[in-house]
Amino acid sequence: MTFDESFCACEEEALRFLVDEHGFVRARRAIERGGDGDGVHAAVVYRASGIDAESGREVALSIAPLRLELHLEIGCATAGTFSIEELHAIERREPFPQRIHGLYDAMLDAELLLAEFSRLAGVLRGCGRRFFNDEPQLWDDLIAARRSRERPAPHRTGCRWG
Repeated sequence: MTFDESFCACEEEALRFLVDEHGFVRARRAIERGGDGDGVHAAVVYRASGIDAESGREVALSIAPLRLELHLEIGCATAGTFSIEELHAIERREPFPQRIHGLYDAMLDAELLLAEFSRLAGVLRGCGRRFFNDEPQLWDDLIAARRSRERPAPHRTGCRWG
């Protein structure tokens, strides 16, 4: 099985719940090979159905194995995109589930690729209630959390005078 075939089969299986349980539709899927030594890059985007098109909600999965990049993002038209790690950080207290397999190995083995995609899909299933319910406050919470992470910490010298 080629990487292209593996990617298509694995993303469909891991993200099937978006279609079956939440009415999302696959909007696009692309697999590209870079001539710059970055190897293959694959991405798929699922959008909320035509019934809910005005929300602009999306789920995007992308992988670039040779760059060791694997991302799952959620987004909406008004707030932009956020990583699954950002969603997890505001919805759960436990640590984010870490990668199980190397991406280069997963690129060559569909079972490993499916495990990695399923890990991310499982996080979305577990903490995506507000996203799937299209709760506007979610986006405000994600933006606020991002801003607080980007704000520089107060300067502390550790010195005491006196």
